[in-house]
Amino acid sequence: MKKMNIMGIELRDYSMKEASRLIGQYLSNQRLDIVYFLSIDILVQAGENENLKTWLESMELTVPVSTEILAAAGITSKTRIKEVGSNAFYKALIKRLSNERCTMFLLTETEAALQKAKEYIETHASGIEIIGSYAFENLSGDADMIINDINAAVPDVVMSRLVSPKQEQFVFENRNKINSKIWLAINDTFTIKESTMGLKLEKLSRLIDKTIFRRMVSKYENNQEKGDS
Repeated sequence: MKKMNIMGIELRDYSMKEASRLIGQYLSNQRLDIVYFLSIDILVQAGENENLKTWLESMELTVPVSTEILAAAGITSKTRIKEVGSNAFYKALIKRLSNERCTMFLLTETEAALQKAKEYIETHASGIEIIGSYAFENLSGDADMIINDINAAVPDVVMSRLVSPKQEQFVFENRNKINSKIWLAINDTFTIKESTMGLKLEKLSRLIDKTIFRRMVSKYENNQEKGDS
């Protein structure tokens, strides 16, 4: 495990082997642990949002989905860069949950996103049993309705695909109410590349995010150096 400080945000980076060991512990725990997939667009937001910074730092396991995050943290391990660049942990985690026949509750922003998530699980991880689901666009009352649905299902895993910072706030404020073992929080912009058009759009978005992220990291580091001098 290596500690990361990115623009004042204190996080921990675990190798794939270390993270896999933690997943084993989480599946055996009697409490909820959060596995959060961290992208650079979220860090860009957190650099200007103190609440989001606090919510990110509260996650038990943060998994970078971009090698830019490792670079900003000064992590140069070739093995680690390869793991992050190929999204190896995400793929291995889904496979493990499938092999262990885990149950899952899906939470998304829209019905369309929910159907897409279901199709992905059914196609790539058929051992996972989806025992409940909810799309936020269908919520007509208090968010406790979602919590009640999750707890009625008692899933091994909750997987949420929500916008930020709504997702981080929802996880932070409701984690102590949830009867589950693991909550996988994945930004709604994190996608598995399935088409040429999707790949192009994703690359354009990432290029813009990377440019902004690099500028913010550089500005933060320059300000820190001025403060130390």
